[in-house]
Amino acid sequence: MNKEFEQYWKTYEPLIKALVDLLYPFLEVAIHDLNQGKLAAIYHNISQRKVGEVSPLSELKVNTSNFPDYFDAYYKKIGTGVP
Repeated sequence: MNKEFEQYWKTYEPLIKALVDLLYPFLEVAIHDLNQGKLAAIYHNISQRKVGEVSPLSELKVNTSNFPDYFDAYYKKIGTGVP
């Protein structure tokens, strides 16, 4: 993982952890390294993905060049079928 990228998102780690704690059990935060095409970090792992796995964004060949800094909340079903 790129050290500069890791340092960047690690500066937000206290906020990420606070939000996950505040919104537990409803929030999962996944950090994607778009340059490496891998999942860099995951907080409150509901989806049971693993750090270092290929990012679904990469796997699906999603054009990420014009992505916003963040996405609004969205609902999805996890592997157990729970929304």
